[in-house]
Amino acid sequence: MFTDFWLDEIWSYDLARRARSAADIFFSPDLKHDNNHHLNTLWLYVLGDQNHWMVYRVPALVAGLLAVVTACAIGRHRSRVEGVFAGLGVAVSFMMVVYSTEARGYALVLLFALLAFNALRQYLDTPSVGAAGWFSLWIMLGLASQTSILHFYLGAALWSGYRLRGRWRDLVRLHAVAAVWGVLWAAFVLFGSRIGGGPPWTWSSIGDQSLAWTFGYPLAVAPAWLAAGAAAALVVWDARELWREGSDEGLFFVGAIFGPPLLVAALAPPWLFPRYFLVSLLFLLLVAARSLARLWRRPVWGKPAAAVILLLFVAGNLRHIVPFSRHGRGLASQAIRAMASSAPSGEIYVTGLPVDMWSSMPIAFYEHALGLGNRLHYVLRADFQKPGASADVAWLIVQRQTDDAAPEEAVAAAAARFMLQHAYPQYGPSGMQWLLYRREP
Repeated sequence: MFTDFWLDEIWSYDLARRARSAADIFFSPDLKHDNNHHLNTLWLYVLGDQNHWMVYRVPALVAGLLAVVTACAIGRHRSRVEGVFAGLGVAVSFMMVVYSTEARGYALVLLFALLAFNALRQYLDTPSVGAAGWFSLWIMLGLASQTSILHFYLGAALWSGYRLRGRWRDLVRLHAVAAVWGVLWAAFVLFGSRIGGGPPWTWSSIGDQSLAWTFGYPLAVAPAWLAAGAAAALVVWDARELWREGSDEGLFFVGAIFGPPLLVAALAPPWLFPRYFLVSLLFLLLVAARSLARLWRRPVWGKPAAAVILLLFVAGNLRHIVPFSRHGRGLASQAIRAMASSAPSGEIYVTGLPVDMWSSMPIAFYEHALGLGNRLHYVLRADFQKPGASADVAWLIVQRQTDDAAPEEAVAAAAARFMLQHAYPQYGPSGMQWLLYRREP
């Protein structure tokens, strides 16, 4: 909770500050952006300037804790052991920890997806207006949190479509409000939204990061195709076991876990991040918890085997959580303090690579948040390249989202040479590594 605010959180904060009213957050053309997670942006708008950015993360923390409780309740529907395993899985999984301490809409959408699943199960068992109403409410709030609630809806549509086949009235009553709301939301709130972009990606890297950070094994240890194949086999096996037990609930998990990757592959977006699959990963954790509970109930060797798997899961995720708690989503505040303290008085000129906004926006935020004044001036790269414009630039910031390669000791730019002063790391699926270079005399 106390790690640095990073670029995307600051971006959301900046969008909230640009809103002149709460309605702007939903309808202003200037705020139509994929980093505008509307409920979260509304919270930032209502709070205004705060002495510490930790306050902006409170809704994510609360949603994360409630998601643990809700996962327990969902698992407990079948057995107490499954409830404990489901809650522990959500509480300990590194991916869930990261997004339950980040001032964005992901923790909220995870909570609303779990609540919507609970309402869906109640409705399919006993159709009623009340259960349909709760289902629609959680879908609407989920959509206002983050559009990946649609990944949940893929599973909901598959399961309800099968269970309510031939019962069109019950099917329409369940989906009518959510479907109409979704169409209106897309037309009036989402239409015209811009995408922030990101670094290049491959399915291999996305698969490796998503599953490793969710289940706690080290990155680049298991081939992505092998880990994804094992996860897919577990989902299919779990659905088969549920079917043999007389339940068609496995259809939901098949739709919610397999549907999003297939949809993304069909759309082929130019940018992709592991967080786009958070809803699928959440329900994959519930599948794993149910499978572990089955193992626990096996005679003689079941409990010891399940205990070992659980211990490995906890230890593996702690291996990710510990460096994350130390480095967080980057140490931008430390880099900015270092530049500010290099010249106790006078103006300081800075430029950055590879994207201007990656550096300029955090500098503006931390100058204000840390009370450093307005002495740090960011020089756009295009201006920095102009003849004579680089003479005053004392610092160069290089940012990247991976720590794989050692940083260069020196960087040449615009006839100037900059020497590495400090590398400020980050850890996990969010954040930026800051490499701070100082101009060589």
